[in-house]
Amino acid sequence: MPQSDSPLYSYLEKSVVEVRAPTKHGVFHPKVWLLRFTSDNEPPLFRFVCLSRNLTSDQSWDTALTLEGHLVQSRRRGFWRNRPLSDFIAALPSLAVSQVNPDVQELTSSLADEVLRVRFEVPKDFDGEDWSFMPMGLRRYRRTPTFEGCSRLMIMSPFLSGEPVSVLALTGKDNVLISRSESLDALPPDLLADIQNRTRIYMFSDAAERPEMEDEEPSYAPSCDEDLSGLHAKLYVAESGWNARLFTGSANATDAAFNHNVEFLVELSGRRSQIGIDKILGREGEKGTLLDVLVPYHPSSIAKDAQQERLESLLELGRAAVAEAGLMLRVVSESGGLFTLRLGAQSPLILESELVEAQCHPITISVSQSKSLTPLADGGEVCFEGLPLRLITGFLAVRLTAEVQWVRRALSFVLNVPVTGMPEERDREILRGIVADRNQFLRYLRFLLSVDPQSYILSSLRTRAATSMGGGIEPAPSKMPDAPLFEDLVKTLSRSPEKLVRISRLIEELRHTEKGVSVLPEGFTELWSVIQVACTKEDDL
Repeated sequence: MPQSDSPLYSYLEKSVVEVRAPTKHGVFHPKVWLLRFTSDNEPPLFRFVCLSRNLTSDQSWDTALTLEGHLVQSRRRGFWRNRPLSDFIAALPSLAVSQVNPDVQELTSSLADEVLRVRFEVPKDFDGEDWSFMPMGLRRYRRTPTFEGCSRLMIMSPFLSGEPVSVLALTGKDNVLISRSESLDALPPDLLADIQNRTRIYMFSDAAERPEMEDEEPSYAPSCDEDLSGLHAKLYVAESGWNARLFTGSANATDAAFNHNVEFLVELSGRRSQIGIDKILGREGEKGTLLDVLVPYHPSSIAKDAQQERLESLLELGRAAVAEAGLMLRVVSESGGLFTLRLGAQSPLILESELVEAQCHPITISVSQSKSLTPLADGGEVCFEGLPLRLITGFLAVRLTAEVQWVRRALSFVLNVPVTGMPEERDREILRGIVADRNQFLRYLRFLLSVDPQSYILSSLRTRAATSMGGGIEPAPSKMPDAPLFEDLVKTLSRSPEKLVRISRLIEELRHTEKGVSVLPEGFTELWSVIQVACTKEDDL
């Protein structure tokens, strides 16, 4: 859940696609990135990242695998090894809860096609000829890690249940299990005893489990089975003779992950001496190793009670009900240039009575303006009135609160809800809010021109903070753009002309209104005309 309200979130609406697992009781759980980099002198470079971490800033223990490779443009047939990844990408639009933007559909299809012809390289110490992508939970891809015939097994997973963890009681010896104390406490006593006969069981030490964190709110509200610290990694290592196989990705050692969810793992192989269990754990007593932050597991005297389990179940059932109600937003114009955002549902939203509160608000406005979802139970609407155009958005924040025996627990999440009646000029209005005067225009222009946008933002924040601390004032509105700006535009023309396309769009948007034209510094129109002529000759604009 975003911790601040901002109209800028609305720019992400077309980029965020909500999906759901094809099975009724499953969830979409992969943590996969696929990035495409282009260069004038080389074919496109692809970077594939398979994580156990969500897009959060938490301090949990996670795993991350990175594979890189260039597109082999001369190759007509794809690499068979990449087919599962290609099929996974191609299947994503079919899992969407609403109609997918044609541009997103086209991009997805293009990536799925190109990734077939990428020659990925595995990291050092892994066998480059014996590895595989493992999407789980999609049609044709029901495969899960198998550990038959292994002599030793290690499982690292924050959550445990059923067959995926019981394999430790049946396979190998001197096995290793690393998990959370509450997950281990929740295992049936007989199963835990059988596992302990073959397995050393560890959990993270208190110091490693919850490192000291700054006094700040988390960047989002976690789901009931997530925590912002502690173990979050999912790792499986199976040894057989001199060799070892390693599986890493999103799948917990649970029945849900292996039988219902959509997940993604990558299987790697190598010599036991290089990627085996002892290599990963490190030596006993050696500082800086994984084993150094682990402690042997001892059952806790405080087991997770039925009350907490009921609270978690209620909240997850509530989230599923909200997602399945078919929420819709409708924009209605008011007088004075204001708008009403009306929230409805395709089917009645029926929640358990123990869900004592269910509230929502567009993420562009304050949480204090939240309203109850109760009207959606009988076909009514929830209305947010008096909104300026720049605050109209499809992103809806939802907060559910469950109560069992006077104990409460809350869950927050954001949905990208379909919107009808969205005014065409909404994005233009947001832009005018970002670029409200000449100083802001020049800052934004330099941001677009910067080689490293992130560093530019940090530098700008430091400068503004120093000015504020020193009692200084903001520079006066600029008139004729300075020479360095012209030089930056010329350099960009030769090195990164695609940036000028974005700047051209910005200027065209601003020219639609008198207010927009007024933020252009004196003399900038003439300067930009020179750049446009050069761009036209280069066929860049």
